[in-house]
Amino acid sequence: MKKRRFFATAFEPHAPFWIESIGFNPDQEPIRRPTGYGWYHWLQTKDGEGEAIIGERVYRLLPTSGLMLLPHTPHRYYAVGGGRWSTFYLTFGGPLAAQATAVLGIDADRVYRWDAGCPLDRAVPDAALRLTSRRRLSGLDLSVEVYRFLVALKRYGRPDGVAVSIDRLEQRIAPLLAWLDRHFANPDVGVADMADVLGVSPRHLRELFKRVYGCSPYRYLLGQRLRRAKERLLSYPDEPVRTVAERVGFRDASHFIAAFRKAENMTPEQFRKLHLRR
Repeated sequence: MKKRRFFATAFEPHAPFWIESIGFNPDQEPIRRPTGYGWYHWLQTKDGEGEAIIGERVYRLLPTSGLMLLPHTPHRYYAVGGGRWSTFYLTFGGPLAAQATAVLGIDADRVYRWDAGCPLDRAVPDAALRLTSRRRLSGLDLSVEVYRFLVALKRYGRPDGVAVSIDRLEQRIAPLLAWLDRHFANPDVGVADMADVLGVSPRHLRELFKRVYGCSPYRYLLGQRLRRAKERLLSYPDEPVRTVAERVGFRDASHFIAAFRKAENMTPEQFRKLHLRR
């Protein structure tokens, strides 16, 4: 594969993300940056082997691994093993870059690993191919590529020291979600029942949901019940609120109304009137 490079020279202020550069280097040269780089910097190995040094830590970069560097982090990297080290890279920033990386938990200098063939494996290579093949690109085109990469890194990447990706955890949880689709209306369903479906402890289930969904299993179940309630409020406009509450798993109307108001900042009847306008 030949060297590919794309450099942006003008950054549209209305675009949420900017790409400064993206490309493929078939023979990565040694890089030393004592004051870091002014953009978020992603570097992943295609073939060969490299090492990166950040502070006093040395990271080995093999195929299916990459390094995320925050702006201005001092670093250096170089090939090891006596052969060529080929890499893909992406440098980006923009008005929402800091906020998006913080929300996604991609806010530290860190090595990521992933399963060969997963979408993250091709995220930057495919983006580099698309961008270097097109002559006319808008800031929104570039923003889409950055966002697609960040989501792939969050879902499929395993930060150094983490054994399982979010994608694998989602697959692990999938049988429980299918079970909840059938049993959400049972008000007796609790965290212990949910844990039993997966054959794990309630504590482990809480850890799974916290990492995948950012909330507890109970909060997830409550959200599903409220979503079903919204659908029912509009599908059955004459059904009393207390009946809606019973059909989606609440023990009484008062609990349902309180939970709905807290989540939506309005009562179920106000929600119904807002959307039906009768």
